[in-house]
This record gives sequence, C-alpha cells and structure tokens, in this order.
Amino acid sequence: MVRPLATLLCLGLLALGPVASAAEPQPAAVPQAIGEPADVAARAAALEGSLTELEGQAQAEGLTPAVLARPVGEGRRAIERARGAAASGDGRHAPMLFRLVDEWLETGRALLGAVRSERASRDVAGRASALQQKLERTRDVLTQHQAHKLSLLAEIARAEQTARARSGAAADAERARLDKAAGKKGAPQPKGPTPGAPQPAPKQPGPKGANGGHAP
Repeated sequence: MVRPLATLLCLGLLALGPVASAAEPQPAAVPQAIGEPADVAARAAALEGSLTELEGQAQAEGLTPAVLARPVGEGRRAIERARGAAASGDGRHAPMLFRLVDEWLETGRALLGAVRSERASRDVAGRASALQQKLERTRDVLTQHQAHKLSLLAEIARAEQTARARSGAAADAERARLDKAAGKKGAPQPKGPTPGAPQPAPKQPGPKGANGGHAP
C-alpha cells in the first residue's frame, strides 16, 4: 500500500509542474527599436557613406588623413559595434551606437570647418600683409619722388638766380656803354686835325699870268 501511494504522489507532482511553470510571469520581450536586420544594414551603410564622404572632402582640400583620423575611426568602430549588437538581438544598444556615429560625424564636420576657418584667416592675414608691404613700397617711392622734386626745385631756383645775376650784369654793362656813348656825343669837338687823321697835302704855287705873273 505504501509504494503505490508514493507513486501516486510523484505522478501528481509531475502533473502539477507544467501548470506552475505556466502560472509564473514571463519577462516582456525587448522591442527592437532599430527594426529588422535589413534596416540595421541600411543605417550602417548610410553612416559609412557619410564617413567616407567626410574623408573625401578633407582629401579634396589637401588635408592630411590625421586631421580626421579619430572621428572617422571612432565612427567606424561604433558602426561595427552597432552591427554586432543588432545581430545578437540587443535592440537597446544598437540605436545608441548609431547615434554615437552621428556624434562622431558632427565632430569631424566641426574639425573640417575649423580648418577651413583657419585657412581663411591665414589667407586674409596674408593678403593684409601683402597689402601692407605694397603700401610701404608705395610710400618709399613717393618719398623718393618728393626728394627728387625738391632737388629739382632747388636746382631751378639756383638756375633762375644765376640767370637773374647774369641778366643784371649784362644790363649794367649795356647801360654803362650807352652812358659812355652819350657822354662822347655831348662833349665839344677839339679844333685842329684829329690825331691820327690823314693830313691834307700842301698847296703848290701856280704859274703867273700876263698880268704880272711869271710866264709859264
């Protein structure tokens, strides 16, 4: 009688086991916020394309890869981690990792913008320096022209002064000559032959005529 009773008790416990298990609360399923694996692949491919495009912009502007090495590298690592999380069914961390990729993209774009701004500042500073040098050269040329102009003006003044002195001397000499000529003209002429003038020949006695003169 004992053994059949024990057997019945065991059979009853086995029968109650599934019922008790079914009565226990089951954990709620974690919603897949990122969607199906195809959506994960599409999002990862889009972010990878954005990172590649950022690298192309930096290369087109002559920047070294080291400028964007960290944001691009960290972004790609975050993409791989998001893929792994989605593949393992971790629908919570995959979207967070994709958002991290977006943050690294923004960081890379900010770095690229800062480099562009620095280049623009250097270009402006270079143009300002070139303009300053041009102004200094122009100022030097103007100074030289001014000095040359003053030298020419001084030379012209000396030439005019010399010409006036010569003109005055010539006028004085002409005045003296005219005064001397006028003095000679008004002076009394001396009687008698002028010294140095040719003397007239003496008169020869002619023959006497019939009226008492000598015969020829």
